[in-house]
Amino acid sequence: MKKIIIIEDSPIIIKILRHLAKKILQLPYVFADSFAQTKQLLKNPSDYFAAIVDLNLPDAPNGEVVQYCLDKKLPVVVLTGSVDEDKRKKLFDLGVVDYVVKDGKYSYQFALKLINQLQLNQNIKVMVVEDSKPARKHIVKLLSRLMFQVYEAEDGLEALHIMQKQNDIKLLLTDYYMPNVDGFELIKQLRNKYEKNDLMIIGLSSASEKNVSAKVIKQGANDFLSKPFIIEEFNCRVLANTETMFMWHQLQDMAYHDHLTHLYNENYFIEHGHQFIEQANSQGSHMSMVYLQLDHLLNISEDYGDENYHHIIKSFAQGLSVRFKMFVCTRLSDATFGLLLPGINHNQAMTLIETFLEQMQEVVFEIEGQEVMVQFSAGVSSDIERGFDKQLEIAVSRLHLAIENGRNQIKGEN
Repeated sequence: MKKIIIIEDSPIIIKILRHLAKKILQLPYVFADSFAQTKQLLKNPSDYFAAIVDLNLPDAPNGEVVQYCLDKKLPVVVLTGSVDEDKRKKLFDLGVVDYVVKDGKYSYQFALKLINQLQLNQNIKVMVVEDSKPARKHIVKLLSRLMFQVYEAEDGLEALHIMQKQNDIKLLLTDYYMPNVDGFELIKQLRNKYEKNDLMIIGLSSASEKNVSAKVIKQGANDFLSKPFIIEEFNCRVLANTETMFMWHQLQDMAYHDHLTHLYNENYFIEHGHQFIEQANSQGSHMSMVYLQLDHLLNISEDYGDENYHHIIKSFAQGLSVRFKMFVCTRLSDATFGLLLPGINHNQAMTLIETFLEQMQEVVFEIEGQEVMVQFSAGVSSDIERGFDKQLEIAVSRLHLAIENGRNQIKGEN
């Protein structure tokens, strides 16, 4: 795992950074308090991901350590006591990611969080849509410093073609006035396909063009930047939007997962069940559903306690997710689970779940010195023509039939 090098000579600031880095940084980190120690640590620069660099060190008073780290191909975030305009311009011309003025706890948090964001950015695809080649290349350079995967288009028409091939682009920056398809029409078309938290869009336009920001945002952009912009504002806007996207996806992930087993939950089962059936019906393919329940599991809770009960639930869920890793596995309620099997017909679904039932006959849990077997009953439905709700109703009724007939069995017919 790569490390972060933090270069700072002030004992007080080192203490603050060490305390905050322990809480914030997702990668391991080391400290250097001089240019000489930095050179020693960076003998193998490939071991490092990025550097947080104090601009003035006793043995490098004119920022020499910044250029040294850049020469080692490391992204550099500068820490400095103060910045004048000439120094600011020089830092960005050198190629630093950003600089942070040492003026309080938040500034240090910002620098550390920026390093985390750079790590995440490596997996994010971004596109710049701008008909001015110099402006486009400038924005591409800034985004590359932030470690995004960057695509570029000279107008909205080319952008739409790229989006068809790269439909996992997560952030798009687009100029407003462009030939062929302008920014307004581009945003309109993209919003017909992508929700605002699935594709973040930042509109760009000259500050002299009145009311463009309102038009762009009303059309569906997440944010807007007037040109020419200062690099610090550009970085803040871009990173704020990507951070919002990550937070939204984390919340969505929490809303779709069961806290005990980490399988998908009932919300995900219902939402994606409808989608799979609509897709299967439109394409003339199959989609099977399995509704299953562990047999007599409440007896285990009563006899051995909730801790052992939850252990068995989690172990069964893990086995289910391994056996059906190509499909959607969900925990619907206490001891009830659901499977969505897109592309699988009824006979195939019956074979898959019957094989799993046979495998479970050989699984024995040892609880307080006692051997406990876990069995289940299940109902299978592949009747997609009448929609998700009816298919679910059929699967549930077949599960109840399996229970009534003695449990530990699969029912695929009424």
